[in-house]
Amino acid sequence: MIKKIVAAIDLMAGSEAVLETAGDLAQKFDADLAVVHVYEATDVMATFSPYLYPGDVTFEKYLEEEKRQLREKVDRLKEQKGLRVNGCMKADRAIPGILGFAESEQADLLVVGTHRPGRLERALLGSVSEAVVRQSKVPVLVIPPHDKQI
Repeated sequence: MIKKIVAAIDLMAGSEAVLETAGDLAQKFDADLAVVHVYEATDVMATFSPYLYPGDVTFEKYLEEEKRQLREKVDRLKEQKGLRVNGCMKADRAIPGILGFAESEQADLLVVGTHRPGRLERALLGSVSEAVVRQSKVPVLVIPPHDKQI
């Protein structure tokens, strides 16, 4: 039985399909839904500084914008589908962050999206969704991008 669903999103265009599917499943199974956005606080992001780049968006403002977007998506799910849903932002590397969050939430199902990287991208960078499928202790539903030809 599915009581808890975790949807991992990156706030890009494909996130809407992940949220729609996870929301539909949560409705169907009367399950709780937790939406997580994992961001990597790398050394590169640390260079977002008003002292180094006057007038540019600081890292804190960037995170505030991402929090706003996540809150908006969670609120929309609550309003449109009447779900028990919460959102969380987590600073971590994508794969351990997603898997760790799913474990901490005691998820019965994990829903992720894919950007369908090409062979070269997959060889060099790996695929988050592929790694999540391989390493997850719970079933994973991978939602393909809907705006691209397969």
